[in-house]
Amino acid sequence: MKRTGSAAVVALTAVLALSGCNVASLGAYKSGTQVTAAQRQAFEPGETTRADVVAELGAAQRVKQVGDETHLVYDYSEIRHFGSNINQSTRFRFDSNDTLLGIETGKGPATNPLTQG
Repeated sequence: MKRTGSAAVVALTAVLALSGCNVASLGAYKSGTQVTAAQRQAFEPGETTRADVVAELGAAQRVKQVGDETHLVYDYSEIRHFGSNINQSTRFRFDSNDTLLGIETGKGPATNPLTQG
């Protein structure tokens, strides 16, 4: 009986891997807004507006005023059963006219011990 269960798990894993399913993210706990590289590349400094970013990504988790600049910060964390966890933050910087100045990515806030490191 135990062999049948193990064989089923191996077969299911093989099917998922061969189907192109991202096994690392299977059943992962996800929080926040993931900003992909393709999304970041679509935003043009000097052309993209704050409204464009919010229309594409939704409301930011954090909004900060830094001098004359407004920063929209999108945090994302993913706690996986397999592989490395993800903890990232993407910051969009806008001038006083709400025109994009630049985009910065880095490690997100450490709010969960599983995403620290």
